[in-house]
Amino acid sequence: MIIPKNPKLTDAQLEEVTQIVAEFGCRIQVIEGAVQSIYAIVGDERHELLINRIEGLEYIDRVSLPFIPQRPARCWCRVWSMVWGRSAC
Repeated sequence: MIIPKNPKLTDAQLEEVTQIVAEFGCRIQVIEGAVQSIYAIVGDERHELLINRIEGLEYIDRVSLPFIPQRPARCWCRVWSMVWGRSAC
């Protein structure tokens, strides 16, 4: 999620952000709120260069990334077996 400093990006600012994310194969989804708009990055937003370029823009407050677990399924299978004493996998 991209959170701008102002309640909403201007058309020129949105175009600049859109061009940056397009270079990484992503797109922008605008989420308009009553007071603040946020901009979701749709696609693989984990590129460090992508995040740095967007955070470096003077009109961006911050970029918030979703939590992505490093070891999803196998880890939960171990936890399940420790708690219940049997394998769930």
